[in-house]
Amino acid sequence: MSDSRSSSSTTGSVPVFLPAELRNKICFALTGKIDQTNSGTDLPRDDYYYGAHGLERRTLLALALTCSTWRDPALDALWWDMDSIYPLLKLLEPAIVVQPYLMGRDPDDPLLNVNGLIELADLARFEAYSARVRVIRIELWHLSYAATGALLDAISRPLLPKVERVTWSSRAAEVAPLSYFVHEELRGLDLRVSPNRGSQHEDAEYDGMDSGLADLPDRCPGLRWFAASRALSSVLVKLSSRLQFLAFMPRLQDFSQVLPGLTNLTHLELSDFPVPTRVFDESAVTARATLPQLRSLLVCCLTLEAAAAMLRALTSPHLSSCHFYHRPHSPGFKWSRKGIHALCVALSRFNESLTEVIIKHYGVRGERLPFWTIEPLLELRHLRKLHLVAPYDIFILNDNAMSRLLSSFPEMRELSLSSSGYSVQSILSMFTLCPWLEIADFGKVDASAFAEVHERQGDAPPRLAHLTLLVVRFNNVADIDGLSHFLERMVPHLHEACFPDGDEDEKTFKLIYH
Repeated sequence: MSDSRSSSSTTGSVPVFLPAELRNKICFALTGKIDQTNSGTDLPRDDYYYGAHGLERRTLLALALTCSTWRDPALDALWWDMDSIYPLLKLLEPAIVVQPYLMGRDPDDPLLNVNGLIELADLARFEAYSARVRVIRIELWHLSYAATGALLDAISRPLLPKVERVTWSSRAAEVAPLSYFVHEELRGLDLRVSPNRGSQHEDAEYDGMDSGLADLPDRCPGLRWFAASRALSSVLVKLSSRLQFLAFMPRLQDFSQVLPGLTNLTHLELSDFPVPTRVFDESAVTARATLPQLRSLLVCCLTLEAAAAMLRALTSPHLSSCHFYHRPHSPGFKWSRKGIHALCVALSRFNESLTEVIIKHYGVRGERLPFWTIEPLLELRHLRKLHLVAPYDIFILNDNAMSRLLSSFPEMRELSLSSSGYSVQSILSMFTLCPWLEIADFGKVDASAFAEVHERQGDAPPRLAHLTLLVVRFNNVADIDGLSHFLERMVPHLHEACFPDGDEDEKTFKLIYH
Protein backbone atom coordinates (compact mmCIF):
# COMPACT_ATOMS: atom_id res chain seq x y z
CA MET A 1 0.00 0.00 0.00
CA SER A 2 1.31 3.49 -0.81
CA ASP A 3 1.40 6.40 1.62
CA SER A 4 -2.30 7.14 0.99
CA ARG A 5 -1.50 9.55 -1.85
CA SER A 6 -3.59 10.28 -4.87
CA SER A 7 -2.31 8.62 -8.02
CA SER A 8 -1.41 10.68 -11.11
CA SER A 9 0.13 9.75 -14.44
CA THR A 10 1.42 13.28 -15.00
CA THR A 11 5.20 13.48 -14.82
CA GLY A 12 6.42 15.67 -11.98
CA SER A 13 3.08 15.73 -10.17
CA VAL A 14 3.21 16.43 -6.43
CA PRO A 15 1.89 13.58 -4.22
CA VAL A 16 -1.16 14.56 -2.17
CA PHE A 17 -1.36 12.87 1.24
CA LEU A 18 -4.59 12.15 3.07
CA PRO A 19 -4.95 14.94 5.68
CA ALA A 20 -3.74 13.98 9.17
CA GLU A 21 -7.12 14.80 10.70
CA LEU A 22 -8.87 12.43 8.32
CA ARG A 23 -6.35 9.65 9.01
CA ASN A 24 -7.02 10.05 12.74
CA LYS A 25 -10.78 9.86 12.20
CA ILE A 26 -10.44 6.69 10.14
CA CYS A 27 -8.35 4.98 12.83
CA PHE A 28 -10.60 5.99 15.69
CA ALA A 29 -13.69 4.95 13.72
CA LEU A 30 -12.28 1.39 13.87
CA THR A 31 -12.42 1.58 17.70
CA GLY A 32 -16.05 2.69 17.79
CA LYS A 33 -15.09 6.25 18.73
CA ILE A 34 -15.78 9.24 16.52
CA ASP A 35 -12.38 10.83 17.17
CA GLN A 36 -9.60 11.07 19.70
CA THR A 37 -10.99 14.20 21.39
CA ASN A 38 -13.54 12.17 23.35
CA SER A 39 -12.05 10.05 26.14
CA GLY A 40 -15.49 8.91 27.21
CA THR A 41 -15.96 11.01 30.32
CA ASP A 42 -19.27 12.41 29.10
CA LEU A 43 -20.78 8.98 28.46
CA PRO A 44 -22.45 6.45 30.77
CA ARG A 45 -20.01 4.19 32.60
CA ASP A 46 -20.66 1.05 30.58
CA ASP A 47 -19.53 2.81 27.40
CA TYR A 48 -16.01 3.19 28.72
CA TYR A 49 -15.09 -0.42 28.20
CA TYR A 50 -15.79 -0.53 24.49
CA GLY A 51 -12.49 -0.04 22.68
CA ALA A 52 -10.62 -1.67 19.85
CA HIS A 53 -10.88 -5.47 20.16
CA GLY A 54 -10.53 -8.51 17.98
CA LEU A 55 -10.65 -7.71 14.30
CA GLU A 56 -10.45 -3.97 14.97
CA ARG A 57 -7.18 -4.34 16.91
CA ARG A 58 -5.63 -6.51 14.23
CA THR A 59 -6.67 -4.01 11.56
CA LEU A 60 -5.10 -1.13 13.47
CA LEU A 61 -1.91 -3.12 14.01
CA ALA A 62 -1.67 -3.89 10.30
CA LEU A 63 -2.33 -0.25 9.51
CA ALA A 64 0.45 0.87 11.89
CA LEU A 65 2.90 -1.43 10.08
CA THR A 66 1.91 -0.20 6.62
CA CYS A 67 3.96 3.00 6.47
CA SER A 68 5.15 5.92 8.56
CA THR A 69 2.19 8.07 7.50
CA TRP A 70 -0.28 5.72 9.19
CA ARG A 71 1.90 4.58 12.09
CA ASP A 72 1.14 7.31 14.64
CA PRO A 73 -2.64 7.64 14.10
CA ALA A 74 -3.05 3.84 14.16
CA LEU A 75 -0.97 3.43 17.32
CA ASP A 76 -2.80 6.32 18.99
CA ALA A 77 -6.10 4.58 18.36
CA LEU A 78 -4.74 1.17 19.38
CA TRP A 79 -3.44 2.34 22.76
CA TRP A 80 -6.04 5.02 23.47
CA ASP A 81 -8.46 2.79 25.46
CA MET A 82 -6.87 -0.10 27.41
CA ASP A 83 -8.78 -2.79 29.31
CA SER A 84 -5.67 -3.71 31.30
CA ILE A 85 -2.26 -2.38 32.29
CA TYR A 86 -0.62 -5.73 31.41
CA PRO A 87 0.28 -4.84 27.78
CA LEU A 88 2.20 -1.82 29.07
CA LEU A 89 4.00 -3.78 31.79
CA LYS A 90 5.10 -6.45 29.32
CA LEU A 91 7.11 -3.76 27.53
CA LEU A 92 9.45 -3.81 30.54
CA GLU A 93 10.31 -7.52 30.35
CA PRO A 94 12.63 -9.20 31.33
CA ALA A 95 13.20 -6.81 34.27
CA ILE A 96 9.46 -7.04 34.93
CA VAL A 97 7.87 -10.49 34.68
CA VAL A 98 4.12 -10.51 34.03
CA GLN A 99 2.26 -13.83 34.27
CA PRO A 100 -1.13 -14.36 32.61
CA TYR A 101 -4.14 -14.15 34.90
CA LEU A 102 -5.97 -17.45 35.26
CA MET A 103 -9.42 -18.00 36.76
CA GLY A 104 -9.20 -19.77 40.10
CA ARG A 105 -5.66 -18.62 40.73
CA ASP A 106 -4.63 -17.99 44.36
CA PRO A 107 -5.18 -14.24 44.83
CA ASP A 108 -2.04 -14.06 46.99
CA ASP A 109 0.11 -15.49 44.19
CA PRO A 110 1.62 -12.42 42.46
CA LEU A 111 1.22 -11.93 38.75
CA LEU A 112 4.01 -9.38 38.58
CA ASN A 113 7.56 -9.57 39.86
CA VAL A 114 10.50 -7.18 39.62
CA ASN A 115 13.62 -9.18 38.72
CA GLY A 116 16.16 -6.44 38.24
CA LEU A 117 16.93 -2.98 36.91
CA ILE A 118 14.90 -1.77 33.96
CA GLU A 119 16.94 -1.09 30.83
CA LEU A 120 16.83 2.52 29.64
CA ALA A 121 15.74 1.40 26.15
CA ASP A 122 12.84 -0.56 27.62
CA LEU A 123 11.85 2.35 29.82
CA ALA A 124 11.91 4.72 26.85
CA ARG A 125 9.66 2.36 24.89
CA PHE A 126 7.31 2.07 27.88
CA GLU A 127 7.05 5.86 28.17
CA ALA A 128 6.43 6.27 24.44
CA TYR A 129 3.45 3.93 24.49
CA SER A 130 2.09 4.94 27.92
CA ALA A 131 1.89 8.53 26.67
CA ARG A 132 -0.68 7.37 24.10
CA VAL A 133 -3.06 5.95 26.75
CA ARG A 134 -6.11 8.07 27.65
CA VAL A 135 -8.50 5.48 29.14
CA ILE A 136 -7.38 2.48 31.20
CA ARG A 137 -8.70 -0.14 33.60
CA ILE A 138 -6.37 -1.20 36.44
CA GLU A 139 -7.08 -4.16 38.71
CA LEU A 140 -4.52 -3.96 41.47
CA TRP A 141 -5.54 -7.20 43.21
CA HIS A 142 -4.21 -9.17 40.25
CA LEU A 143 -0.74 -7.88 41.15
CA SER A 144 1.52 -8.25 44.17
CA TYR A 145 1.16 -5.09 46.28
CA ALA A 146 4.85 -5.11 47.22
CA ALA A 147 5.95 -5.79 43.64
CA THR A 148 3.73 -2.98 42.36
CA GLY A 149 5.39 -0.59 44.80
CA ALA A 150 8.82 -1.79 43.68
CA LEU A 151 7.84 -1.23 40.05
CA LEU A 152 6.66 2.29 40.73
CA ASP A 153 9.82 3.09 42.67
CA ALA A 154 11.96 1.66 39.84
CA ILE A 155 10.31 3.88 37.26
CA SER A 156 10.14 6.86 39.65
CA ARG A 157 8.06 9.05 37.34
CA PRO A 158 4.40 9.37 36.23
CA LEU A 159 3.31 6.08 34.68
CA LEU A 160 0.45 7.42 32.56
CA PRO A 161 1.16 11.14 32.09
CA LYS A 162 -1.74 11.84 29.73
CA VAL A 163 -4.43 9.46 30.99
CA GLU A 164 -7.86 11.09 31.20
CA ARG A 165 -10.00 8.24 32.50
CA VAL A 166 -9.07 5.51 35.03
CA THR A 167 -11.13 2.60 36.31
CA TRP A 168 -9.41 1.41 39.49
CA SER A 169 -10.21 -1.90 41.24
CA SER A 170 -8.58 -2.89 44.53
CA ARG A 171 -9.24 -3.47 48.18
CA ALA A 172 -9.68 -0.39 50.35
CA ALA A 173 -6.25 -0.75 51.95
CA GLU A 174 -4.60 -0.81 48.50
CA VAL A 175 -5.92 2.50 47.14
CA ALA A 176 -2.71 4.43 47.88
CA PRO A 177 -0.87 3.42 44.64
CA LEU A 178 -3.64 5.14 42.69
CA SER A 179 -1.66 8.35 43.15
CA TYR A 180 0.99 6.99 40.74
CA PHE A 181 -1.58 6.75 37.96
CA VAL A 182 -3.59 9.98 38.27
CA HIS A 183 -2.30 13.40 37.27
CA GLU A 184 -3.53 16.81 36.21
CA GLU A 185 -4.95 15.49 32.95
CA LEU A 186 -7.44 13.16 34.70
CA ARG A 187 -11.05 13.95 33.88
CA GLY A 188 -12.84 10.79 35.04
CA LEU A 189 -12.30 8.21 37.81
CA ASP A 190 -14.31 5.04 38.41
CA LEU A 191 -13.25 3.74 41.84
CA ARG A 192 -14.30 0.11 42.44
CA VAL A 193 -13.14 -0.64 45.97
CA SER A 194 -13.92 -3.88 47.77
CA PRO A 195 -13.84 -4.29 51.58
CA ASN A 196 -10.66 -5.33 53.33
CA ARG A 197 -10.41 -8.97 54.28
CA GLY A 198 -11.30 -10.03 57.80
CA SER A 199 -13.06 -6.79 58.71
CA GLN A 200 -15.59 -7.14 61.51
CA HIS A 201 -17.50 -3.89 61.01
CA GLU A 202 -18.30 -1.53 58.15
CA ASP A 203 -15.84 1.24 58.98
CA ALA A 204 -12.90 -1.19 59.20
CA GLU A 205 -13.85 -2.66 55.83
CA TYR A 206 -12.69 0.56 54.19
CA ASP A 207 -9.69 1.47 56.33
CA GLY A 208 -6.89 2.90 54.23
CA MET A 209 -9.01 4.90 51.78
CA ASP A 210 -8.38 8.18 53.61
CA SER A 211 -4.66 8.27 52.91
CA GLY A 212 -5.08 6.96 49.37
CA LEU A 213 -7.60 9.59 48.27
CA ALA A 214 -6.87 12.59 50.48
CA ASP A 215 -4.86 14.46 47.83
CA LEU A 216 -7.04 13.46 44.86
CA PRO A 217 -8.86 16.84 44.57
CA ASP A 218 -5.53 18.72 44.55
CA ARG A 219 -3.71 16.33 42.19
CA CYS A 220 -6.57 16.29 39.65
CA PRO A 221 -7.97 19.82 39.21
CA GLY A 222 -9.70 18.78 35.99
CA LEU A 223 -11.67 15.88 37.51
CA ARG A 224 -15.31 16.20 36.44
CA TRP A 225 -16.58 12.60 36.37
CA PHE A 226 -16.45 10.46 39.53
CA ALA A 227 -18.00 7.08 40.29
CA ALA A 228 -17.30 4.98 43.37
CA SER A 229 -18.73 1.91 45.05
CA ARG A 230 -17.69 3.69 48.23
CA ALA A 231 -16.60 7.31 48.51
CA LEU A 232 -15.30 9.42 51.39
CA SER A 233 -17.43 12.40 52.33
CA SER A 234 -14.33 14.57 52.87
CA VAL A 235 -13.13 13.91 49.30
CA LEU A 236 -16.54 14.51 47.78
CA VAL A 237 -16.93 17.80 49.63
CA LYS A 238 -13.67 19.05 48.06
CA LEU A 239 -14.74 17.85 44.61
CA SER A 240 -18.40 18.86 44.84
CA SER A 241 -18.42 22.23 43.09
CA ARG A 242 -16.41 20.96 40.09
CA LEU A 243 -18.14 17.61 39.46
CA GLN A 244 -20.53 17.19 36.55
CA PHE A 245 -21.12 13.43 36.95
CA LEU A 246 -21.32 11.60 40.30
CA ALA A 247 -22.34 8.01 41.00
CA PHE A 248 -21.88 6.56 44.49
CA MET A 249 -23.55 4.81 47.41
CA PRO A 250 -24.29 7.58 49.93
CA ARG A 251 -24.08 7.39 53.68
CA LEU A 252 -26.45 9.32 55.91
CA GLN A 253 -24.11 12.30 56.36
CA ASP A 254 -23.66 12.66 52.60
CA PHE A 255 -27.20 13.99 52.17
CA SER A 256 -26.32 17.04 54.28
CA GLN A 257 -22.57 17.36 53.66
CA VAL A 258 -22.12 16.44 49.99
CA LEU A 259 -25.30 16.81 47.92
CA PRO A 260 -26.04 20.50 48.71
CA GLY A 261 -22.60 21.49 47.34
CA LEU A 262 -23.06 19.87 43.91
CA THR A 263 -23.89 23.13 42.18
CA ASN A 264 -22.56 22.17 38.71
CA LEU A 265 -23.66 18.53 38.66
CA THR A 266 -25.59 17.41 35.57
CA HIS A 267 -25.85 13.64 36.30
CA LEU A 268 -26.37 12.03 39.74
CA GLU A 269 -26.66 8.33 40.61
CA LEU A 270 -27.45 7.38 44.22
CA SER A 271 -26.60 3.70 44.16
CA ASP A 272 -27.37 0.89 46.61
CA PHE A 273 -24.22 -1.06 45.67
CA PRO A 274 -22.50 -2.76 47.45
CA VAL A 275 -25.18 -2.75 50.22
CA PRO A 276 -28.48 -3.43 48.40
CA THR A 277 -30.41 -3.66 51.67
CA ARG A 278 -29.74 -0.03 52.63
CA VAL A 279 -32.67 2.29 51.99
CA PHE A 280 -33.00 5.82 53.41
CA ASP A 281 -36.34 7.30 54.38
CA GLU A 282 -37.55 10.90 54.19
CA SER A 283 -35.66 11.92 57.34
CA ALA A 284 -32.37 11.48 55.46
CA VAL A 285 -33.09 14.26 52.96
CA THR A 286 -34.01 17.05 55.36
CA ALA A 287 -31.05 19.08 54.04
CA ARG A 288 -32.45 20.03 50.64
CA ALA A 289 -30.07 19.80 47.67
CA THR A 290 -31.18 22.13 44.88
CA LEU A 291 -28.78 20.80 42.18
CA PRO A 292 -29.51 23.71 39.81
CA GLN A 293 -27.80 22.17 36.75
CA LEU A 294 -29.09 18.59 37.10
CA ARG A 295 -30.23 16.87 33.90
CA SER A 296 -30.33 13.19 34.89
CA LEU A 297 -31.17 11.52 38.22
CA LEU A 298 -31.00 7.82 39.14
CA VAL A 299 -32.03 6.70 42.63
CA CYS A 300 -31.76 3.19 44.09
CA CYS A 301 -31.45 3.79 47.84
CA LEU A 302 -34.45 5.97 48.82
CA THR A 303 -38.01 5.17 49.74
CA LEU A 304 -40.74 6.55 47.50
CA GLU A 305 -41.45 9.38 49.95
CA ALA A 306 -37.76 10.25 50.29
CA ALA A 307 -37.32 10.34 46.51
CA ALA A 308 -40.36 12.63 46.27
CA ALA A 309 -38.89 14.94 48.91
CA MET A 310 -35.61 15.10 47.02
CA LEU A 311 -37.38 15.97 43.77
CA ARG A 312 -39.41 18.72 45.45
CA ALA A 313 -36.19 20.44 46.51
CA LEU A 314 -34.63 20.49 43.03
CA THR A 315 -34.52 23.82 41.22
CA SER A 316 -33.03 22.63 37.94
CA PRO A 317 -35.06 23.60 34.87
CA HIS A 318 -33.11 21.05 32.81
CA LEU A 319 -34.06 17.71 34.42
CA SER A 320 -34.87 15.43 31.47
CA SER A 321 -34.39 11.91 32.89
CA CYS A 322 -35.44 10.39 36.21
CA HIS A 323 -34.97 6.71 37.13
CA PHE A 324 -36.21 5.19 40.39
CA TYR A 325 -35.22 1.58 41.11
CA HIS A 326 -35.84 -0.57 44.12
CA ARG A 327 -34.31 -3.96 44.83
CA PRO A 328 -36.11 -6.78 46.64
CA HIS A 329 -35.82 -7.39 50.37
CA SER A 330 -34.78 -3.86 51.32
CA PRO A 331 -35.90 -3.01 54.87
CA GLY A 332 -38.05 0.04 55.41
CA PHE A 333 -39.39 0.09 51.85
CA LYS A 334 -43.10 -0.05 51.11
CA TRP A 335 -44.60 0.03 47.63
CA SER A 336 -47.76 1.98 48.50
CA ARG A 337 -50.42 4.07 46.80
CA LYS A 338 -49.48 7.11 48.87
CA GLY A 339 -45.78 6.75 48.05
CA ILE A 340 -46.27 6.26 44.29
CA HIS A 341 -48.67 9.20 44.14
CA ALA A 342 -46.21 11.44 46.04
CA LEU A 343 -43.41 10.49 43.65
CA CYS A 344 -45.56 11.15 40.57
CA VAL A 345 -46.69 14.54 41.93
CA ALA A 346 -43.06 15.49 42.51
CA LEU A 347 -42.15 14.41 38.96
CA SER A 348 -45.00 16.45 37.46
CA ARG A 349 -43.19 19.66 38.51
CA PHE A 350 -40.81 19.09 35.61
CA ASN A 351 -43.47 19.07 32.91
CA GLU A 352 -41.42 21.35 30.66
CA SER A 353 -38.22 19.30 30.70
CA LEU A 354 -38.78 15.61 31.56
CA THR A 355 -38.64 13.27 28.57
CA GLU A 356 -37.80 9.99 30.36
CA VAL A 357 -39.29 8.44 33.53
CA ILE A 358 -38.52 4.92 34.77
CA ILE A 359 -39.98 3.51 38.01
CA LYS A 360 -39.06 -0.12 38.67
CA HIS A 361 -39.75 -2.28 41.71
CA TYR A 362 -38.35 -5.80 42.08
CA GLY A 363 -39.83 -6.78 45.44
CA VAL A 364 -43.09 -8.24 46.69
CA ARG A 365 -46.44 -7.24 45.25
CA GLY A 366 -47.60 -4.63 47.79
CA GLU A 367 -50.82 -2.69 47.21
CA ARG A 368 -52.68 -2.72 43.91
CA LEU A 369 -52.30 0.73 42.39
CA PRO A 370 -55.30 2.42 40.73
CA PHE A 371 -54.97 4.98 37.99
CA TRP A 372 -55.14 8.03 40.27
CA THR A 373 -51.78 7.12 41.82
CA ILE A 374 -49.95 7.78 38.53
CA GLU A 375 -52.36 10.37 37.08
CA PRO A 376 -50.01 13.33 37.84
CA LEU A 377 -47.63 11.93 35.21
CA LEU A 378 -50.13 12.94 32.52
CA GLU A 379 -48.83 16.50 32.88
CA LEU A 380 -45.47 15.46 31.41
CA ARG A 381 -46.45 16.30 27.84
CA HIS A 382 -42.94 15.94 26.43
CA LEU A 383 -42.42 12.42 27.76
CA ARG A 384 -40.88 10.03 25.22
CA LYS A 385 -39.97 7.11 27.48
CA LEU A 386 -42.12 5.78 30.34
CA HIS A 387 -41.53 2.55 32.28
CA LEU A 388 -43.80 1.63 35.20
CA VAL A 389 -42.56 -1.85 36.06
CA ALA A 390 -43.47 -3.94 39.12
CA PRO A 391 -44.28 -7.61 39.75
CA TYR A 392 -47.76 -9.07 39.30
CA ASP A 393 -49.12 -6.22 37.14
CA ILE A 394 -50.10 -4.12 40.14
CA PHE A 395 -51.16 -1.02 38.15
CA ILE A 396 -54.89 -1.16 37.44
CA LEU A 397 -55.95 0.71 34.29
CA ASN A 398 -59.26 0.39 32.46
CA ASP A 399 -59.74 1.36 28.80
CA ASN A 400 -60.71 4.93 29.67
CA ALA A 401 -57.62 5.42 31.84
CA MET A 402 -55.44 3.86 29.19
CA SER A 403 -56.87 6.16 26.53
CA ARG A 404 -56.13 9.20 28.72
CA LEU A 405 -52.60 8.02 29.33
CA LEU A 406 -51.85 7.40 25.66
CA SER A 407 -53.40 10.67 24.50
CA SER A 408 -51.25 12.60 26.99
CA PHE A 409 -48.01 11.44 25.36
CA PRO A 410 -48.22 12.03 21.60
CA GLU A 411 -44.40 12.01 21.33
CA MET A 412 -43.98 8.69 23.18
CA ARG A 413 -41.28 6.38 21.75
CA GLU A 414 -41.01 3.70 24.46
CA LEU A 415 -43.76 2.56 26.84
CA SER A 416 -43.62 -0.28 29.38
CA LEU A 417 -46.47 -0.94 31.84
CA SER A 418 -46.87 -3.67 34.44
CA SER A 419 -50.62 -3.26 34.38
CA SER A 420 -53.94 -5.00 33.84
CA GLY A 421 -57.63 -4.18 33.62
CA TYR A 422 -57.94 -2.95 30.03
CA SER A 423 -59.01 -4.65 26.81
CA VAL A 424 -57.75 -5.04 23.26
CA GLN A 425 -59.47 -1.73 22.50
CA SER A 426 -56.55 0.01 24.24
CA ILE A 427 -54.18 -1.60 21.73
CA LEU A 428 -56.19 0.03 18.95
CA SER A 429 -56.07 3.36 20.78
CA MET A 430 -52.30 3.09 20.75
CA PHE A 431 -52.34 2.93 16.94
CA THR A 432 -54.01 6.33 16.76
CA LEU A 433 -52.76 8.20 19.82
CA CYS A 434 -49.05 7.30 19.80
CA PRO A 435 -48.00 7.22 16.14
CA TRP A 436 -44.26 7.47 16.96
CA LEU A 437 -44.16 4.54 19.36
CA GLU A 438 -41.17 2.20 18.77
CA ILE A 439 -41.27 -0.18 21.78
CA ALA A 440 -44.35 -1.16 23.82
CA ASP A 441 -44.96 -3.60 26.69
CA PHE A 442 -48.60 -3.60 27.71
CA GLY A 443 -48.80 -6.19 30.47
CA LYS A 444 -52.13 -8.05 30.62
CA VAL A 445 -54.83 -7.30 28.04
CA ASP A 446 -58.33 -8.78 27.92
CA ALA A 447 -58.87 -10.07 24.35
CA SER A 448 -62.38 -11.51 24.83
CA ALA A 449 -63.93 -8.75 22.67
CA PHE A 450 -61.38 -9.07 19.88
CA ALA A 451 -63.90 -10.41 17.32
CA GLU A 452 -66.18 -7.37 17.70
CA VAL A 453 -63.24 -4.94 17.60
CA HIS A 454 -61.81 -6.68 14.54
CA GLU A 455 -65.14 -6.49 12.73
CA ARG A 456 -65.44 -2.75 13.39
CA GLN A 457 -61.85 -2.17 12.32
CA GLY A 458 -62.21 -3.99 9.01
CA ASP A 459 -59.30 -3.81 6.56
CA ALA A 460 -57.77 -0.64 7.95
CA PRO A 461 -54.34 0.35 6.64
CA PRO A 462 -51.23 -0.08 8.83
CA ARG A 463 -51.01 2.44 11.64
CA LEU A 464 -47.72 2.08 13.54
CA ALA A 465 -44.93 2.23 11.02
CA HIS A 466 -42.25 2.83 13.71
CA LEU A 467 -43.13 0.08 16.20
CA THR A 468 -40.44 -2.64 16.26
CA LEU A 469 -41.12 -4.47 19.54
CA LEU A 470 -44.50 -5.29 21.09
CA VAL A 471 -44.97 -7.42 24.22
CA VAL A 472 -48.54 -8.18 25.31
CA ARG A 473 -49.99 -10.87 27.55
CA PHE A 474 -53.47 -11.52 26.23
CA ASN A 475 -56.20 -13.09 28.37
CA ASN A 476 -59.30 -14.88 27.07
CA VAL A 477 -58.06 -15.35 23.50
CA ALA A 478 -60.61 -17.17 21.34
CA ASP A 479 -58.91 -16.69 17.95
CA ILE A 480 -55.12 -16.73 18.31
CA ASP A 481 -54.38 -16.79 14.58
CA GLY A 482 -56.82 -13.99 13.87
CA LEU A 483 -55.34 -11.81 16.58
CA SER A 484 -51.81 -12.46 15.38
CA HIS A 485 -52.62 -11.71 11.74
CA PHE A 486 -54.51 -8.58 12.71
CA LEU A 487 -51.52 -7.17 14.60
CA GLU A 488 -49.13 -8.12 11.81
CA ARG A 489 -51.25 -6.14 9.37
CA MET A 490 -51.64 -3.12 11.65
CA VAL A 491 -47.94 -3.02 12.53
CA PRO A 492 -46.00 -4.03 9.41
CA HIS A 493 -42.51 -4.00 10.97
CA LEU A 494 -43.35 -6.66 13.56
CA HIS A 495 -42.19 -9.83 11.86
CA GLU A 496 -42.09 -12.57 14.53
CA ALA A 497 -44.78 -14.02 16.76
CA CYS A 498 -44.46 -16.61 19.50
CA PHE A 499 -46.45 -17.85 22.45
CA PRO A 500 -44.08 -18.86 25.26
CA ASP A 501 -45.41 -19.22 28.80
CA GLY A 502 -48.91 -19.92 27.54
CA ASP A 503 -51.61 -21.55 29.63
CA GLU A 504 -54.15 -23.01 27.24
CA ASP A 505 -56.62 -23.89 29.99
CA GLU A 506 -56.93 -20.22 30.91
CA LYS A 507 -56.50 -19.11 27.30
CA THR A 508 -53.66 -16.75 28.27
CA PHE A 509 -50.87 -16.11 25.79
CA LYS A 510 -47.85 -13.88 25.60
CA LEU A 511 -47.49 -12.44 22.13
CA ILE A 512 -44.11 -10.99 21.12
CA TYR A 513 -43.35 -9.41 17.79
CA HIS A 514 -39.96 -7.92 17.02
